[in-house]
Amino acid sequence: LNNNAQNNEYAGVHLSFSNNNNLLHNNVSNNQYGIQLANSDNCTINENKATNNTYGIALSTSLGNTFLHNNVQENQHGIHFDHSSNNTLINNNFINNTQPLSNINSTNYLDNGVEGNYWSNYNGTDVNQDAIGDTPHILAENNTDNHPLMGEFFHFVILLEGETHHVSIISNSTISKLQFDETTYIINFNVTGSGTEG
Repeated sequence: LNNNAQNNEYAGVHLSFSNNNNLLHNNVSNNQYGIQLANSDNCTINENKATNNTYGIALSTSLGNTFLHNNVQENQHGIHFDHSSNNTLINNNFINNTQPLSNINSTNYLDNGVEGNYWSNYNGTDVNQDAIGDTPHILAENNTDNHPLMGEFFHFVILLEGETHHVSIISNSTISKLQFDETTYIINFNVTGSGTEG
């Protein structure tokens, strides 16, 4: 939780024969492997940032892992599967990776039947402006995002009357500093970048 792993010769975070782990809110950059799982199953990888690695995320013989709300940006390989199947990726951002997804003998789930992930190389259309691409994004054999997002995915947590609520936004703009005022019931946030319709 909340680690910075940068400028390592091999990996920022490496799990080997390690099951049922949670990796949350870590920043991994300038490594050969940002996050690497080898023979590691049923792990949860949430809200991490992997930037400028040779492999942003890499799995080898690792099954049933879940990836949510991660930012994988400007790596040579965004995510790499090697004999690693039944992993689930939902609401992640894959931005400006040379090869967004590479695959060796692996079949994985890149959407939940409603929403998938944001891939900056996806060039499909969104005629009904529901922020979901109209056509699937085929990334590799047996690895297709059937519901690619048309903008980046942003996730925020707010408190209301002592209860936690999750706010999800899909936008071509950058959304930051989302706050909720319980007194006025007003949500405030910053928007930078290009405008978004829909």
